[in-house]
Amino acid sequence: MVYGVRRGPNLDLELIFDFIAGRAKDLGEAPQAAFEIASRRIVGIEHAREGLGCVPH
Repeated sequence: MVYGVRRGPNLDLELIFDFIAGRAKDLGEAPQAAFEIASRRIVGIEHAREGLGCVPH
């Protein structure tokens, strides 16, 4: 049996991005650095989510 990951609207990822970027700025990061931090985390989340379809259940 082959598993896959169905992608729905990315609203959750947008909210997570906004949260991470906002907290990074609150902690003193420059806006561009906060954007990069949040971007890297979202890419990591997307890779982890895609990998779920490869894991046997």
